[in-house]
Amino acid sequence: MQREYKFRAWDTRLKQWVVQGFSIFGETTLFNLIGIYCLENKGDGDSLERYNDIVVTQWTEHVINGTDLYEGDIVQEGDDYYVCIWMRAWSMYHFMEAEKFLINEEVESYGADISYLTCLPVNRRNMKNITHCGNIFENRELLTK
Repeated sequence: MQREYKFRAWDTRLKQWVVQGFSIFGETTLFNLIGIYCLENKGDGDSLERYNDIVVTQWTEHVINGTDLYEGDIVQEGDDYYVCIWMRAWSMYHFMEAEKFLINEEVESYGADISYLTCLPVNRRNMKNITHCGNIFENRELLTK
């Protein structure tokens, strides 16, 4: 069975989705759509500079409570919140505790990455006990609960 690739893209400046759940046939297709979006929504800046405002996330192939799970999504298990991240070191999706996610964001701004110390692989979790709550772009307040 061939893996399905789906992406979504968030505009950090305008705080809106550029593309959601977009299945691609080639990587350039997604970036062509983002390019058109940037041209149409460039505001005062250059459309090429607008690419820096776009965050692309990929579907994990997991579905929680009927909702596709993407990088950057926030889930809840019991009283704890987690963020779904792609861990480069292990080439796997992982759930990182929300509090540690915020710390890791700060550390990454200095060029370091501690995610490998604080995560659990997505495929090792019991998905029946997890609730999809939102994402780090639209529901950031959940990270501090």
